[in-house]
Amino acid sequence: MSQVRICKVQEESGLKSAIERIRDRVRTRAYELFEHRGRTDGHSLDDWLDAENQLLGHPPIELTETDQDLRLSVDAPGFSAKELQIGVLPDSISIVGEHEQPETRDHEEETCALVAQMELPCPIDPNHVDAKLRHQKLEIVAKKAQQRNNEAGAARKVFAA
Repeated sequence: MSQVRICKVQEESGLKSAIERIRDRVRTRAYELFEHRGRTDGHSLDDWLDAENQLLGHPPIELTETDQDLRLSVDAPGFSAKELQIGVLPDSISIVGEHEQPETRDHEEETCALVAQMELPCPIDPNHVDAKLRHQKLEIVAKKAQQRNNEAGAARKVFAA
């Protein structure tokens, strides 16, 4: 089990720069696809979406709510705790992961980046969020900002994508 770094909203500059680096990789790959097609116009959206599909992981996210907290579980295969960053706001959690890998000419490489964002069903306290990576699964626990009246101790699945 490895601890994952949490970035509060005022510290998100590292998170934003990671997202920019990922966006630059997608942009570069989309241009390569454009060139590979003979630089014919009219396919820029297809090139961008193909580049995203080749480079970005779209992990399933499971959100569970208890009386005191929200728990997110996210698949993060191939990523170490040092390669993941969590951005927290009272109403959302963002996850960014990126790692370097050898470039291949056929671009049949494994996912080199992970980007996910979850809008939350209730406000959380950004100062009380914990994240751990276990067996390639990222587990995030965020304390609720205020208690809601659910059944005592009951957990309910809120969202799974």
